[in-house]
Amino acid sequence: MGRGAGRGAGSRWWEGGRSDMLSEMTRKPPPKPGTYATNEDLIAITGVSRDALYKWVRDELLPRPTITSTGSGTMSLWPLEAAERARFIMEKRAQMYTLLEIKKMIQKRWPPAKTDSEED
Repeated sequence: MGRGAGRGAGSRWWEGGRSDMLSEMTRKPPPKPGTYATNEDLIAITGVSRDALYKWVRDELLPRPTITSTGSGTMSLWPLEAAERARFIMEKRAQMYTLLEIKKMIQKRWPPAKTDSEED
């Protein structure tokens, strides 16, 4: 069977062209600039590495970013709250607070959102 022949039910995905695959993909428009922060934004605010930012996520100092595909790679889109928290963290670090102490302050200032099951 030739390339592209037999494109009915049961045909293989590679028998169609690239345009067939792309037309079946759903696409979301990119978020508007200014509605999120990037790794570069947070690195500029904090002076720490990207790995340190993700450690702060694991340590619950920063909210988790949304990872999105750019077509040529991936990009972390941080909620704007992350930039605010990063500034807060750096301010408190300059005042010699430990990350554990700062975590407690963050939990008071930005309490975790309640889920539907917690509200019942």
